[in-house]
Amino acid sequence: VESKYLFWTASPDNRPTPALAGRYVDEFVREGGQWKIAKRTTYGAIPYRDPDEPATANAAPPAAAPSDHSRIERLEAQIAVQRILVDYAARLDAQDFAGYAGLFAREGTWANGKTVRKGPDEIKAMLTGIYGTPAPGFVNNESYHLVSNPEVDLIDADHARARSRHLLMMRGPDGHPTPMLAGRYEDEMIRENGQWKILHRVDYPVMPTAEEWLKEMNARRAAEAKAKEAAAKKKK
Repeated sequence: VESKYLFWTASPDNRPTPALAGRYVDEFVREGGQWKIAKRTTYGAIPYRDPDEPATANAAPPAAAPSDHSRIERLEAQIAVQRILVDYAARLDAQDFAGYAGLFAREGTWANGKTVRKGPDEIKAMLTGIYGTPAPGFVNNESYHLVSNPEVDLIDADHARARSRHLLMMRGPDGHPTPMLAGRYEDEMIRENGQWKILHRVDYPVMPTAEEWLKEMNARRAAEAKAKEAAAKKKK
């Protein structure tokens, strides 16, 4: 297997900034009924690192083989939870607020700092209050969210925990995609009426912090309101 990686760090003004890009070359082996890394080689590309001196990781110790039925159930649950992580970002970017809220359980909560919203209706109302009602045929050409590094731990057949990273990209002043906000999600998932849902999601902004981001968003909204007011006066 070959894959690419991109490592992000904080800039002096606490913005998500790419620091290192490279690739992994992996060999895998099925051991005790589970796939494991037999050998991992990492090559730094930007900045360059000598490929004759790569870092490697050896295989984990063997584990007892689970049954076929158990493995399939766990795989299906993991895929379903990972799909929620992706759908969350896609529906937010599309401003499909009903679809976004529908990812939460009946008692599901969304939390960021001291702000907590409970239940799909309250969560949907929060988004409508922030973004307004999207126009028919809305297409988002100004921003999008990337979700990465998903980790899913199944507790039992109906409960799971998930962790992931998120990165908000926005159109910069010169039209180029610009990383604006990086953070992490901590989730509790539940199977409700046969479907996996978010029971509790906590959003932790990292770069910039929640306080820094709130200050910036308030400034942006004030500038947008001022521009709309100026445009309305110009029409008159």
